[in-house]
Amino acid sequence: KIVAERSHSEGHLLFLAVEWKRKGGDLALRIVQHLNDLGLKTTLHIVGIKSLPGNKIPDHIVNYGFVSKKSSEGLNTLRDLFLKCHFLLLPTRADCTPMVYPEANAHGLPCLTTRVGGVPSIVKNEKNGQLFNLEDSESEYAEYIQTLMKDRKRYEDLCASSYHEYDTRLNWNSVGQKINALLHELA
Repeated sequence: KIVAERSHSEGHLLFLAVEWKRKGGDLALRIVQHLNDLGLKTTLHIVGIKSLPGNKIPDHIVNYGFVSKKSSEGLNTLRDLFLKCHFLLLPTRADCTPMVYPEANAHGLPCLTTRVGGVPSIVKNEKNGQLFNLEDSESEYAEYIQTLMKDRKRYEDLCASSYHEYDTRLNWNSVGQKINALLHELA
């Protein structure tokens, strides 16, 4: 139901990070601009960045600033964005294992990110998102997004698979059971 209610005519991407450069903010802007240039009306929703670099913010960018999960207002804002957006877009340049990926997957939101650090241990191609290489340009990301936005069934299947990955692999209960099983093997 959540996925079916996402827009069929325009794209909404979520960039959720507090470090603009390291998390690939400039590339995220170029990806969204490229999608708009290709004719897919796309909005980038940015959470975590207090002030964006540059003087003029394009109309297709919405910056929410830092949003705290400690308040019910902040939690509601984040939940609404997880439900509204089509993808979590985080073309990170360096990372370990961000918890934002499982959080997105818990809402049936696939992750588009980079094959760096521990990220590939969380995001699996065509299971809960898509991994791109560091040298990939905005056109590779945009082509992938546009392809899935045109193929609603494939997109909805990826959303369902993203939730399944969260439900079976990327939650604290699953991790605890896995650690417990490993400890029993050692005993």
